[in-house]
Amino acid sequence: MIVPARVPSRTSHVALLLTTAALLLPAAVEAQARPARAPNPRADSIRTAQQLDAWGRHGEARVIFQRLIDNAPTPADRAAVTRRLAMSYGYDGNCAKVIELEEQVIAYWQTRRAAEPQNAHYQEGEMANEAGRVCVDHGHLDEGLRMYERGSALGNAEPAPRTHPKSLWDFRLAHARARVAARKGDTAAADRAIADARLALDSDPAMAEGQEQYFPYLVGYVALFTGDLATAEREIGKAVAEMTRDPFQVVLLGMTYERKGDEAKARELFERAYTMATGSNPPNVFSRAYTKRKLGVTDLMSDLHRDASDVERKINALAAAIPESVYAWRPSAGVRSVQETLLHIAADNYLIPIAMGMPAPAGSGITADFQTAMAYEKRPMSKAEIVADVAASFRHLHEAMNLTTDLTLGEQISFFGSQWTRQRALILTLTHLHEHLGQMIAYARANEVVPPWSR
Repeated sequence: MIVPARVPSRTSHVALLLTTAALLLPAAVEAQARPARAPNPRADSIRTAQQLDAWGRHGEARVIFQRLIDNAPTPADRAAVTRRLAMSYGYDGNCAKVIELEEQVIAYWQTRRAAEPQNAHYQEGEMANEAGRVCVDHGHLDEGLRMYERGSALGNAEPAPRTHPKSLWDFRLAHARARVAARKGDTAAADRAIADARLALDSDPAMAEGQEQYFPYLVGYVALFTGDLATAEREIGKAVAEMTRDPFQVVLLGMTYERKGDEAKARELFERAYTMATGSNPPNVFSRAYTKRKLGVTDLMSDLHRDASDVERKINALAAAIPESVYAWRPSAGVRSVQETLLHIAADNYLIPIAMGMPAPAGSGITADFQTAMAYEKRPMSKAEIVADVAASFRHLHEAMNLTTDLTLGEQISFFGSQWTRQRALILTLTHLHEHLGQMIAYARANEVVPPWSR
């Protein structure tokens, strides 16, 4: 027999937990809440696939990317997702597949030469360089250099008036040649290429304004792979300070300390890079894959997200399947109705993450005060509005979960009046969702609605 959960009183266990949490929330609660993001199914699918890639679930990500490619509304949309798919294969260091897909993107930009000749040629060169970067980083040196040379040729075919000077492509190609030579142990060739890169920068101050930051990275990279660890530490340290959002520089600095025998410092840097590397471009893709192997990451967060996604799918399906005429139904007086239960799920998807450091969207009206979550459950809303809001609340929950990585699951946070690990807090969050999924299944069947996944 299923006993329906009653609306919690202020002295109930759930209310006590949440009220206590509200009194002990971190300072992040006071940060300005971000406005709710309007749903965009295609963009949401791309974000989902990229997140799956970051979690190491590349097969699932590629299924989504391929479906988006197959159903792309325009050639531009198809090319954009093909580029994302190329980066997915970058996690594996699959140089041949990355080149194959980037060549498809290049072919698209070639169709744009007449309409936007300057940008088209730049994008062609950019895509070739992107493939080259993936290949070089993963040790496919000759293939990578070939793509850098192809990128230089494509970029330099840009007609006048040029928006991207020849000096830019000269600098990029010299940069690549120096890195490849260093990886091959050819110090003399690497030094000559460094000199060529410096010459390109000095010849064009306007271009150098945006590219100078990549020169210490180059000098440090060559020093690292040719055994000059003092220079590597100094120059890569400059790059880390300058390129604050680039995890690859942090990885290189970690490699430097590892070669110097400082394992503790190397691990600290690899952990930092792993946490930073959530994007979908060559430095992020390599850094995530490399540090994951180095650190022996277990992918527990991926499993927690997978479980949350499964509950999300079922609750969203029930919210859509139950007729609006049944939304006011409740099994007995004093027990949440269908509508109140769905809004309670959404409210807690907004409230509980506050304790993890993520404010609720401003439009929800939910703050650290538990009463705002209680008020949220009583909002007059149509079925369509509730279905949309529940879905939005799960997107918010996943974003909040992204604040925790496999490396920080053991971190202590103030949660529900005591010190808990992030892992324990996340398990509580998912247990709470499963509790209400069971409640919603019972509500649906009591009203002769078969859960969609059971049909």
